[in-house]
Amino acid sequence: MITIDKARNWESYRNHWTELIASVQWYDSDVPMHYSPEEELEELESAFINKEGIFLLAKDGRAKIRGLLGVRCKGNVAKVRPWEPLVAADTSLYYVGQVLLGAARTELRRKGIETLLATLKYSIDEIDSAKQLRELYLSCDFNLTRYVGIQLIADLTQLDTAHRGPQDMIIRNIDTIDMDRVTEHVLRAYMSTPGDRSIHGNDPGVSTAEGIMRALNQVTSGSLGTMKPGLYKQGFKDGTLAGFILAVIRNRPYYPRHGLIFLFGVFPEFRRQGIGQALLYELGKTLKEYGCEYTFVGTPKENQPAINCYIDAGFEPNSWVEFYSTELNP
Repeated sequence: MITIDKARNWESYRNHWTELIASVQWYDSDVPMHYSPEEELEELESAFINKEGIFLLAKDGRAKIRGLLGVRCKGNVAKVRPWEPLVAADTSLYYVGQVLLGAARTELRRKGIETLLATLKYSIDEIDSAKQLRELYLSCDFNLTRYVGIQLIADLTQLDTAHRGPQDMIIRNIDTIDMDRVTEHVLRAYMSTPGDRSIHGNDPGVSTAEGIMRALNQVTSGSLGTMKPGLYKQGFKDGTLAGFILAVIRNRPYYPRHGLIFLFGVFPEFRRQGIGQALLYELGKTLKEYGCEYTFVGTPKENQPAINCYIDAGFEPNSWVEFYSTELNP
């Protein structure tokens, strides 16, 4: 029989977390920019000490810890910590995980939380590693939201600095973000064709004006990273705007400085003409000048034309990402 207790002592909880996380596939992974155990532990300590969520322990009949679950709360939304619930290797994840998630739902409702989120991120060649957690989330009334994404990474030290775009193309740095104009461009690049809509229609960050505005506010506020001159570029062909790219620079303690491509689009009538690759190369040069070692980008796995464009520009698939959510209202 499994019983659930709230964790109250950080040192004890840290020791249990450190023991249980060691069996997770990414813990000793050498996949670049994937996960950092040190960063995860630092964030966990901050959330625990500052009481920014709930932290539960699952015990068996002999009071031995068989699993744990941390959930971070912000406003009326909570999020399961990466790769949790964590369960001992000789214990059923399905059973103990269901008990932990059930207890978490009850406690979160008491706190007025309305939505519980979970994200699965796993390296590109470890597809089976997420199977049990995926099945657990689905059995606990989580639904896959948005899309299954693929993240790709480019090593900027290997960037082909001699690459040139089409001769009739000009790339310009844009100093300011005109929110209305950028929103118009994003909708045109992401939602113009039936194929575009089938790929991006479930992502409000690129499919609705309100969602795009919210996303752009994250960029301009600096919450996603630092905007610097040259990180917003537009590509023109024969004097006509054909595409755009927007990125931020992220400085995280346990990772090399890197760029995150936030928006990247080519209008339908200008595709397959080398414009996307030219924008990616020019952005890569700018990021390299700012001291970045890598740049990241994510896209739905169904977006094969974009994936091909990234790979042709020197990116490599790095990880898969799945987004889940469940509503907690009775």
